[in-house]
Amino acid sequence: MAGLVPAISIRLQSRMTRRAQLILVIIAFAFTTSAKAEFPDHPIRMIVPQAAGSATDTLTRVLASALADELHQQVVVDDRPGGALTLGLDLTAKSPPDGYTLCMGPIGALAITRHLVVPLDIARDFQPIALTARGQLLLAVSPATPFHSVPELIDYAKQNPGKLLNASSSNGSPGHVGGELFKFMTGTDIVHVPYKGGAPAINDLMAGRVQLMFESLNSIAPLRVPAPCVRLRSAAITARRPFPICRPSPRPAFPAIPRRPGLA
Repeated sequence: MAGLVPAISIRLQSRMTRRAQLILVIIAFAFTTSAKAEFPDHPIRMIVPQAAGSATDTLTRVLASALADELHQQVVVDDRPGGALTLGLDLTAKSPPDGYTLCMGPIGALAITRHLVVPLDIARDFQPIALTARGQLLLAVSPATPFHSVPELIDYAKQNPGKLLNASSSNGSPGHVGGELFKFMTGTDIVHVPYKGGAPAINDLMAGRVQLMFESLNSIAPLRVPAPCVRLRSAAITARRPFPICRPSPRPAFPAIPRRPGLA
């Protein structure tokens, strides 16, 4: 493990540098004006509609650092969680369209939340710049629970309807939707508990106040930090093959779950 952290860091920094260069070019063309000052002549703000410590926040800070190096200008990360991810989006939409306010829009905010609450028109109010990352969700359970696999979780949930609590970073987040899809596909009754960010939800999961959570790997079990694998029990990952998040034992890919009638 000693040599793993630098290697991952170097690869991540290299990818983020390339993405930062692309974003810089797009911003420069998108917001070119007749103003005398050369862009950027003051700090840029990157709004994150999720809490500090979330996967989106972590990714944004890496990208902001790379952007700052390319722009030779400070890039400030501004976490604005709440409102089912809409507070940060609303703040971004109401900012001047001058290139000095950017938003890291997670898929939960741009593709899911818009169907739950509609204070904004995503297509009208935002200009996409670049895709920065792809990832999977990890199904993690509290070590206080008696189940060690997805089938055991399903059996327990069916025998104890309404007793299991599924935490998520917010209403409308991928973890929320993933949990609801899991319930629908398995015919189980699991109570959703939304939080204001992934970090407090993970803390309660580790403490046993909630029993399960669908969350991004970056938040809940990153390769470079093995500690969460001790304090949480990972059941499966939403990937097509086993994934080595907790060495030396890779987590199993999500098992096939029979579709319920009417599931598209």
